[in-house]
Amino acid sequence: KFLDANSCKNTNARFEAKSTIALAFSHDGTLFASTHGDHTVKVFKAETWTRKCVLRGHLRTPWSVKFHPSNPRILASGSLDLNVMVWDVDLGTCIVMHDFPIVVSCISFHSSGNMIAVTSG
Repeated sequence: KFLDANSCKNTNARFEAKSTIALAFSHDGTLFASTHGDHTVKVFKAETWTRKCVLRGHLRTPWSVKFHPSNPRILASGSLDLNVMVWDVDLGTCIVMHDFPIVVSCISFHSSGNMIAVTSG
């Protein structure tokens, strides 16, 4: 579903964001997530553009964000702070974090959901 010019005028569609870097939709299309220069990941309900949660924990800007391929509750983000964080968006909390020796620039879930590929450096 694409937004037309009139939908963007809806006050629910407005949200403050600093330097949006990356975007991703959940596999079922119900959610989308964005990464920001304020070091957050914001998750929104796609149908209404209302914010579901703001995920905080990265110390620098997250450059990559991906939803789990079969579970829209699980989201991963990779950041300039050398970390990949896996989040539970229903709880709004980090459930796994892994440090890398160099900046994380891109992440991607395997189609099984059992593995995440990471580019670092």
